[in-house]
Amino acid sequence: MKSNFRHQCLQRVLLAFFIFFQVLAPVWGKPAKGFSFAELTEDALALREIAAMAERNGVTMGIYGGTVRDLYLGHKFTIISDLGLIFDTREPG
Repeated sequence: MKSNFRHQCLQRVLLAFFIFFQVLAPVWGKPAKGFSFAELTEDALALREIAAMAERNGVTMGIYGGTVRDLYLGHKFTIISDLGLIFDTREPG
């Protein structure tokens, strides 16, 4: 009976650790070294190219949402990463 109770406790502790790390895994990351655009977007080549296109066309562009979080946490951008972009529609371009 005691062995069964210990086994159940161990299972619950392991489940709690598993859930804890599953919840934290997406936001766990190494903070970026600096806050300059060049440093933050070092691994986000698509974002850098979109920003360059906006600059060439005189359009004010910003980023928001998970993109900002991922940049600050130093998450790597991949081919399937999404980018939250916003721009001023009152500007020509």
